[in-house]
Amino acid sequence: LGNLYNSRGEYAKAEASYRRSIALRPGQGLAYNNLLGTLISQRKFAAYDSVKRLMKERKVDYATLPVLDIASAYARDKFDSALVLARALSASPR
Repeated sequence: LGNLYNSRGEYAKAEASYRRSIALRPGQGLAYNNLLGTLISQRKFAAYDSVKRLMKERKVDYATLPVLDIASAYARDKFDSALVLARALSASPR
């Protein structure tokens, strides 16, 4: 449901849906991943940072997190940081 809202640009509804999903399944990385993307779209960077801290506390990992960190840095106009993160990602073993 969150993905449908997100695709329609209804970011607040998407955010609420992803947060409900996380509440029901706190270890499910995909819901966090989707929530983080939605928070970037809304430019809610403090909330993005908060969710990242929560993921770290709960030891939830997801493969696309480095890509979201690049997108977050870019959306915050931190272009140098985005470039450093992108280079580090491209240099990391697959």
